[in-house]
Amino acid sequence: MLDEAKQYYKEWKLSSPQLVINNNSYPLSVSRTGWRHIINKQRKDRVQLSLKLLPIAHKILEQAKDIRPVVLRTKKLFTFWDSSTIHLGYRARVLLDGKVQKVQVVVRLYENRRDIKKKIWFYSVHLVK
Repeated sequence: MLDEAKQYYKEWKLSSPQLVINNNSYPLSVSRTGWRHIINKQRKDRVQLSLKLLPIAHKILEQAKDIRPVVLRTKKLFTFWDSSTIHLGYRARVLLDGKVQKVQVVVRLYENRRDIKKKIWFYSVHLVK
């Protein structure tokens, strides 16, 4: 399972994904940050499920322009650049193992207001109860 998921993650990373937020398209970084979060040993109960949900996360983010994100957490970084990091959750109901489940995909949005830079990267995927 881990090897298949790792291969899928690599292919997703190489596909140069885009994420649409407020009708603007931004490059979505599928990086080591998200991979490390998913396979983190402290998430032992959810690792296998998150690996299984990677293709679903990919599809949800491809259709993100039709989904209103939920702000999960905001962290203001008090620096010279007046920047912040925001965790956005994209939720969708999907059929998984014969049951309809709510899946949440988390992306991190880094904003630098001084020179208006944005960086967005995939962070996690899991089920929401």
